[in-house]
This record gives sequence, C-alpha cells and structure tokens, in this order.
Amino acid sequence: MTENHNSYPFIYFLYKYFERRHHEHIKCKKCGFENPEGLKFCGNCGAKLSAIIEVHKFEGLAILH
Repeated sequence: MTENHNSYPFIYFLYKYFERRHHEHIKCKKCGFENPEGLKFCGNCGAKLSAIIEVHKFEGLAILH
C-alpha cells in the first residue's frame, strides 16, 4: 500500500516534521548546537559533549475541520 498524502498535504507535512523531531539530541554547552545522539564531540564547534540528552517529543496533533 502506498502513502496517499495528496488529499491532506498540510497534515502530511506536519506528520513528517514532527516525526523527524522525535529524536534524541545532545545540546552543546559551548555553542548550543543540537547534535544527534552518539557523538562525543560537537559537530559545530568540536567541543566535548556531555552525556545529558534532551528529548524532543511531540505529544499529539489536533486536526480541525
């Protein structure tokens, strides 16, 4: 079955946007860059990253008609 996102393009866009945002990131304390989990050094400034993980999670989506 293929995805039919033509009938609700905005809702599909929101779904994909928040799907990508539901990942864990490590925020660099030096520059504030959000790095994907698993890195030991910041991809922006090269500073050593701490083990603190910020979780970005979307809880739900209300659809208004």
